[in-house]
Amino acid sequence: MEQLQRQQVRDLLDRWQRGEIDERKVHEEAEVLWDRYIPAEKYDRVSPQSIALDVLSSLETLNVQLVTPEDIPAMFRFLETPADQERLGWQAWYQYWQNIDYNRRRQSLRDNQYYSIPQRRSDRE
Repeated sequence: MEQLQRQQVRDLLDRWQRGEIDERKVHEEAEVLWDRYIPAEKYDRVSPQSIALDVLSSLETLNVQLVTPEDIPAMFRFLETPADQERLGWQAWYQYWQNIDYNRRRQSLRDNQYYSIPQRRSDRE
């Protein structure tokens, strides 16, 4: 079975970062790639393949996970994780997402209809 290559994900991120495509197109292309390369079994999080798949998964769910162009540098760093250093790459990846101020992000995206931001009670009052 053909495997997803990190460069395929980098190319998609490059186009988004340069403004050639918007979040909707990123999401659509990520879905196509995900359907093509979806792992038959759960992948080992310390395998080199897991990194490209996880970044792609983030892009494939970007409107729900609130992934924005602001996250592209972190995605590139994760994709550049050297072989045999996957565990360190994963630690940095988790740390990056834990440090996101999601309240601020939801607020900044509230007028973007593409992102799935449920209205909270405090937002309606």
